[in-house]
Amino acid sequence: REGSRIRDRCHSPYSLIMQFNKLRIAAKLWLSVGFIVAALTLLIAFAAVRSEQTMARSEAILAAADHKIELSKRWASITDSAVGRLVITALATEPAVVKMVGDATGKAIAEINVLQKDLVAISQSPAEVAQMKKVGELRTQLLDVTARMGKLKATGTATADEMAQAAAAIQNAATPYLAAQAEFVRMQEEDLAQTKKELAVERRGTVVIAGIVVGLLLVFTVVGAAFLVRSIRLPLQEAV
Repeated sequence: REGSRIRDRCHSPYSLIMQFNKLRIAAKLWLSVGFIVAALTLLIAFAAVRSEQTMARSEAILAAADHKIELSKRWASITDSAVGRLVITALATEPAVVKMVGDATGKAIAEINVLQKDLVAISQSPAEVAQMKKVGELRTQLLDVTARMGKLKATGTATADEMAQAAAAIQNAATPYLAAQAEFVRMQEEDLAQTKKELAVERRGTVVIAGIVVGLLLVFTVVGAAFLVRSIRLPLQEAV
């Protein structure tokens, strides 16, 4: 029990202060400098690791967002061109023109299918999922109108007015479809802008944390300097 009390006194704050006071002046100075250097090293290491992590995360998020915007813009652009070709197909009477435009339209539709599938796979937010569902429904309506036009033209008895009406029907079905695609692109651009703001806030957070640590280190340095001066002056005064 007596040994326990002795150990407690040796590890008490007062005992530690007394042990520090017994150190030589050079040892006190080097101990203080060593602590400051160690604290600054830890701060620099923390800031470097945090900055690297933030930068890597930012690059990954921004790369994914840019890729999604690129896909959605290409998707909308190819769709717009394909709709124009569908209207031309409805109005054209020359077989060579119909075949040439029809082949190009078939390739475009195949690419649209791939792009839309990719966008559906990477759309995560509820708003994106709902918008892609809306786009899919409008696309189905457009394809139904296109199929009816194809059947009408295949009869070989359709009049010019009937084909003009079919072309108008395609345009009417395409307008909301293209608008829905444009809305999806706008959503991606807004999400990218919001993501950049959030990443900027995260980077500022790192700076704020580093600033707080530096402030605490300065306070400790001032307090430690005052304590160090006092620990040096007391022995000198006692010696006098």
